[in-house]
Amino acid sequence: MEQKNTLRTKIKNILAAGLIGLAGLVQTATAEVKPSEIRTTGDVTYFVGGEAKSGAQTSYLQIDHSTTFPYNFKVSGFMDLYENGNGYFGKTILEKGLVDRLNLRSHITHVNDPFSQAGLGLSYALPTPKGTYAKVGYLPFFVDDKQIVCIGAGIELAKDLTLSAFGEMNIAAEKGPEWCYGEVELAKKFGKHFSVGANLQLNRKGPGEATPEVVPRLSLRYLF
Repeated sequence: MEQKNTLRTKIKNILAAGLIGLAGLVQTATAEVKPSEIRTTGDVTYFVGGEAKSGAQTSYLQIDHSTTFPYNFKVSGFMDLYENGNGYFGKTILEKGLVDRLNLRSHITHVNDPFSQAGLGLSYALPTPKGTYAKVGYLPFFVDDKQIVCIGAGIELAKDLTLSAFGEMNIAAEKGPEWCYGEVELAKKFGKHFSVGANLQLNRKGPGEATPEVVPRLSLRYLF
């Protein structure tokens, strides 16, 4: 038990140092930067889904944002606002380019609280053909001993028609690799600001379950 507490203390120290370092990079990246050099995008999405056996929320309002700064620094994230007084869940992702396609990456989660959890690791943007993207990440430093592998990818199938997916897995779960969360979505854009999508919500089933629970949903999105 003492060794486990010592390990958690070390991980907390690493996370603290990493987040302080990222905060310093934010300050550096934004110092004397012209507003025109900062690019921000975002959207508001309402998901409509049926009941999930896992108990996961399926219908809710989500707010997404992404801001790119000079010096290869990016802040993105989302906030899910649950219905019927069930609180909220959000995540903030900080990324700083290190070399070529390799990034320092941090996750900060918000579960009915501004700061619930944090992780630190690396991400890598894979070289892909035009009209596609793919990124993988590995975050080995979390205070609760988990290690997260994450992946995201997308492709433009036709004009204003895209297929995208993302997912996360805890490879250090007590009962073996455990699926955390993900989504697959086929979305059609109408004009500059609206899109409608067929969304598959990939929920965590339980301890030691490496495959997700799949819940079909509809997404209605307004893009800024």
